[in-house]
Amino acid sequence: MLIRSIRLLNIKSFGTGGDGSGVLVSFERGLNRLAGPNGAGKSTVIEALGYVLFGHEPDTGARLDLETLLLRNGAREGEIEAEIETADGRFLVKRGVGKQSKTRWIVRDPAGFVTHETEDEVRRFLAAAAGLPHPDGLSDLYRKLVGVRQGRLIDPFEVTPAEARRHFAPILDVEIFQRCFGDLLEPVRLLERETGEELRKRDTARAQAELLASAPEEAERLAERLAKAESSIEAARGELAKVREGLAVHEAKERSIPAARAALEAARKDVENADKSLMGRRELLQRAEQARKVLEENLEPHQAYLKAHEDFTAASAGRGKFDGVRERCAAVKQQLAASQAQAQETDRQARESMSAIEKRKADLAAMHAAIERKRKHNEAAANGALEPLNPATLSAAREALFAAERWAADLNAASKSARQAGLDASEANRKLAHFDPQTVQRANAARDAARQALEAKRTEVTELDARRKSRREMSRVLEQSQHCPLMAERCKQFDSGKLVLSEVQLDETLDDLRKESVAAEASFKRFEEAAQAAQKEVEATQETRIHANRALIDLGRHQDLALNDEPRQAWAVAAKSFAPPGRDPLPLPDLLALPNPGMEPWKALETAGAAADSFCAFAKSVGEAVARWRTSLDERLQASQERQLRKEQERHDLDAEAQRIAEREEELKRMEAAHAKLVERTREALTTAEGLAKSLETVAAKQVELEALESRAAQAEQQRSTHADAHQKYVAAEADARRLDQVRADVALGLGDLERARASAHAALEARDRAITAYNAQAHADARKELEASAGKVMALERDLMRDREQFEGAQRRARQLMAAREAWNASEARRALLDARRELLEHARKTLRDAGPKVAEHLVHAVNARAQRIYTALSPNDPGQLDWQTDYELRVATSNGTRRFAMLSGGQKVKAALAIQIALVQQFSAAGLCVFDEPTYALDAESRGLLAEAIAEAQAVTKFEQLFVVSHDDAFDGHVEHTVSLKYAPATGSLIE
Repeated sequence: MLIRSIRLLNIKSFGTGGDGSGVLVSFERGLNRLAGPNGAGKSTVIEALGYVLFGHEPDTGARLDLETLLLRNGAREGEIEAEIETADGRFLVKRGVGKQSKTRWIVRDPAGFVTHETEDEVRRFLAAAAGLPHPDGLSDLYRKLVGVRQGRLIDPFEVTPAEARRHFAPILDVEIFQRCFGDLLEPVRLLERETGEELRKRDTARAQAELLASAPEEAERLAERLAKAESSIEAARGELAKVREGLAVHEAKERSIPAARAALEAARKDVENADKSLMGRRELLQRAEQARKVLEENLEPHQAYLKAHEDFTAASAGRGKFDGVRERCAAVKQQLAASQAQAQETDRQARESMSAIEKRKADLAAMHAAIERKRKHNEAAANGALEPLNPATLSAAREALFAAERWAADLNAASKSARQAGLDASEANRKLAHFDPQTVQRANAARDAARQALEAKRTEVTELDARRKSRREMSRVLEQSQHCPLMAERCKQFDSGKLVLSEVQLDETLDDLRKESVAAEASFKRFEEAAQAAQKEVEATQETRIHANRALIDLGRHQDLALNDEPRQAWAVAAKSFAPPGRDPLPLPDLLALPNPGMEPWKALETAGAAADSFCAFAKSVGEAVARWRTSLDERLQASQERQLRKEQERHDLDAEAQRIAEREEELKRMEAAHAKLVERTREALTTAEGLAKSLETVAAKQVELEALESRAAQAEQQRSTHADAHQKYVAAEADARRLDQVRADVALGLGDLERARASAHAALEARDRAITAYNAQAHADARKELEASAGKVMALERDLMRDREQFEGAQRRARQLMAAREAWNASEARRALLDARRELLEHARKTLRDAGPKVAEHLVHAVNARAQRIYTALSPNDPGQLDWQTDYELRVATSNGTRRFAMLSGGQKVKAALAIQIALVQQFSAAGLCVFDEPTYALDAESRGLLAEAIAEAQAVTKFEQLFVVSHDDAFDGHVEHTVSLKYAPATGSLIE
């Protein structure tokens, strides 16, 4: 993979560039160097390469997220685009930065077509380009192999074995064997638990099968007994049916007796009803015969009454006609009086209406004159009023004031944060002023020296204790046999006293050494605690640096807000709009600038408090000025609105007065119309009175005929009163007399109905007697007892049958359970055998993985060591040596003077050996063909920097890598690089290429 270029837009110190698309950094084959002063953006380019091509996110610290770290201060989104060349051609890899960025991580070809657009697709593409089989290791490839961080080239070889294992084992990927070995333990245990469960199931099934062994024979025996019980109950049910048939006959005879009795009772009631009906018909016959006699006695008076009634009716009809004439005469008199009164009343109302009309006309004339005077007065006042605000000027002032108010609100909201950031920066400055970075190194060196002293004392104690034990063993042998173990003969110089004295001296020496060991251990603990305290101080200082960086970033963001051109332009427009006449616009207050933290970090910390106070004062001044302008604008708007409201109110009053005048004129018109109607009604009333007087004369002539007709009606009324009683008797008896023939026929029919009812009653009596004679109560009781006995027998047999059936079903169920238990037994045996085979297979796999891990690691370490040896030989032609990278990841170098550990090598040898191993690892586990060194000469003296520069240049020549990238701001690499990119930084434009 060859990196052609990278473009950064709003990434850390890189801004938008000259054309607004960012800053483009180009690379060449071979050794590329990024140069420039501190803060120019060299490390940012390396971090961007790792982020866009390897998915490696830089370490952001505990309190900074990735967006805050990578984005340029004040920017909301950014992007990184790298052009690479692979075996498949050239591609552009692009990735957005920022929560508001819509740019995804994509890959495009030179024509602009997107070839990979999802994150998984991009990772797989980049992993293939880097020679990785799986994209999961892409980030680790950059972090541990391709990207060598600042001053960390030799660190992995100077740590403890455990730390070295944690660093290199994931690269070699041999821990997978140990992880697989451990991961397979749980399946083995699971199989053991399942095997135990299957054994319990087998034992349970076997015990259940033993308990149910007799179930099949019991089921056969119960089946035979059940068949016999079913045949017995069928016979008993047949007998029960016959008994029920006999009982039904007796019950039918018993039920016929109440029916016969009911029929007899109904027949008797029919006789009684027929007798009562005959008596009623005879009474009606007697009443009809008496009514016939009454008609014969009162016939003549009845006819005379009818004749007088006809005469009275005729007279009454004529009198009714003349009664209408009388009523008409009285009505005409009343109408005549009413018409005369109405004519007088309407005449009076007409005179009053005319008086009111004249008064209303005078009022309307006065109102017209008053409204005309008020209109002339309002027009004169309007001509002398002030002119309203200019709409164009008002709109611009409003927009500018609104923008200034938003700016003031933002500044006010940021004031508290700025004040706290200033306090945090001042506190960080106070803490960092007394920090000594060499404290940790001195404490670690003292701790290592104490550890070596402790180990030496422990070694002496162990060796002396072993000598004492050997001396005592030899003393015991000599005391027992007094034979020399070397000469195999009796020792003539043996002196037990000297031997005892020698042992006493050894014991004293051993006690002294043990005390010294205890003292050395206590000293080591003190130095270790001091080293831990120093490390904590470093961590606290790092936390303080993060806080300081965060505070400076916040202050810079707030000052960018205060220096924003857009709100400042709005401020200028508002200040000009609200400046008093003849005076200059209000200028913006001064703001103390914060030094660039990247260029002058300590000076920025020292002035952070003053800058925060200046920002707060700036925000306060802007807020107060904006508040005054808002009050002025509101007062002017209020005055303009009040003038407009007064004009509207005056116009409204005039309109209301005009409306009232119009209403009065309409009312006057209605009054005139009403007056005309009153005059017309008076004229009509006088005409009506004249006509009614003529009608009254005509009606008075007809009253003479009415007096003669009344005399005739009085005579007829007297004749009708004389014959009224006889007429009433005749009318009352007329209806009964007319029904005489019908009543005689009804009496004859009633006699026939009575005879038939008596015959039916006699027949019902005979039927009742026959039913009573046919029923035998004793035989019925005997049949009922026989039925109860047969039913009890059937019920007993059914209970026995149900019990036998339940026992049979239970026996069948137990037989099925026996078969299921046997099947479960056999299945458990087969399952247990299968689980045993699987467990043995897993145990064998675990043993194989456990044994294979170290061997694979040893093979990979030897392969890397062989590659590194060729590189190291090429790097040190005048100082040959043999690299020995052991399986515990300890690096040694064998020379003509012997084998030396890594810690004992010189600075140049360390750099070359570490560089050879690092590049060999890249060759072994990556096909990317590149390596990145970020400030590799950090913390090295001049000679070491020169040696490292030569080593990296020689490594490029030996390994034939496509590209090597070196970030350095010193001159150690002058004359070794093939392409140099020089960066510079300016606060206004950001990082640019010189």
